Amino acid sequence: MLEEKLTAAGFSKNEAKVYISLLELGKSKLTSLSRHAGLNHVTTLANLKSLSEKGVIYRQVENQQKFYYIENPKHGLRKYLQLLQSDLNKKKTMIDDAMEGFEVRYAALDARADVKFLEGDDFFTTLRAEIDNSEFETIYEL
Repeated sequence: MLEEKLTAAGFSKNEAKVYISLLELGKSKLTSLSRHAGLNHVTTLANLKSLSEKGVIYRQVENQQKFYYIENPKHGLRKYLQLLQSDLNKKKTMIDDAMEGFEVRYAALDARADVKFLEGDDFFTTLRAEIDNSEFETIYEL
């Protein structure tokens, strides 16, 4: 169940496996972590790198051995969500900056019928909003 929550939040399936394994094992070496997650070493190592970039785990070298630790989920997962929000804000800004160009190109298209299919519980509410916001002179209903 936790694995599904992580994948829904943007983790890959293997990242979720490695994260949950590290959560269950605590401080771990690559070999034991790979075995517990049911993944080969190369796949586990690649997912550890991406989880580290997300800020949810970290690596430490002790006596020339690499150990992997999980960040406290309360802090690590929030840090990950902040990274996602920041990335989303950057994308929104890029789209907003280009919106005028998109609208100019859209307006240059030949006049055409705008066909929309509406269904579901909010059909009438959505239909009313579509009619109120329509730029078209004629609206046909089937």
